[in-house]
Amino acid sequence: MIMVIGYLDIMNRELVGLKIHKIRTIGEGKLHWYPFIKISDYKRGKALYICEGEKDVITLLSHHYQVISGTAGAMSIPKDKDGNYDLEWLGIFIVIYICYDNDDSGYKGAKKLAAEILKQHPHQDIKVIQWDSGLSKGFDVSDSFEKDEGLDFHNGVKNCMKEEAEQKEEQYEGFETMTLDKFIEADFEPQYPLIDNIMDKGSISLIAGDEGTGKSWAILSSALSLASGVPLFDFFKIHSSKGDGDSE
Repeated sequence: MIMVIGYLDIMNRELVGLKIHKIRTIGEGKLHWYPFIKISDYKRGKALYICEGEKDVITLLSHHYQVISGTAGAMSIPKDKDGNYDLEWLGIFIVIYICYDNDDSGYKGAKKLAAEILKQHPHQDIKVIQWDSGLSKGFDVSDSFEKDEGLDFHNGVKNCMKEEAEQKEEQYEGFETMTLDKFIEADFEPQYPLIDNIMDKGSISLIAGDEGTGKSWAILSSALSLASGVPLFDFFKIHSSKGDGDSE
């Protein structure tokens, strides 16, 4: 049996290409999502299945799944007009199942696609089908429905593995992570008051009050006292360093 798949233009819904399955493509055949024209009909907040090839798409569509596929094999991901992977629209689905064929390229392609989706949607729930190890190499979605009415497919989805976004360790300049032992042994610079009972070295001080009570003037007076060494409000001592330069 020869399968012929029609490619439609998204804008005017006219036929622009024909793909004779595993033989050749006539007309427009560039890499794209198939059938992208149905995306607008898919329900937001429900699962999307991404399979490997148009035949598997037709199989799952006939069983009422929301499904899509790239048109150039497992390792190829469609791109947008700017040359970036065309994945932004995938964020509307509650979960994405990648159901590629049971072979090396299928698993590698599924991992690649999952990783690229997670770069754009880090919190997206993405799961990769886990085919039974006893199935033949290249076994796919359509094979399952022809063999056992989709039982192997359903089991593969049930046992699927969730993909996680790559966690990058954030680097903060000037900071070092310390173990408890290192923390205990570390020689820290002693802390001391800059203004008695108001401000300590290396700390944050908060001056609060109702509007018009002089908070700004208090802050300015504190800065002047620190710069000059004169006690704040002629009462609070100023310290230029620990045990040195105290102002009465």
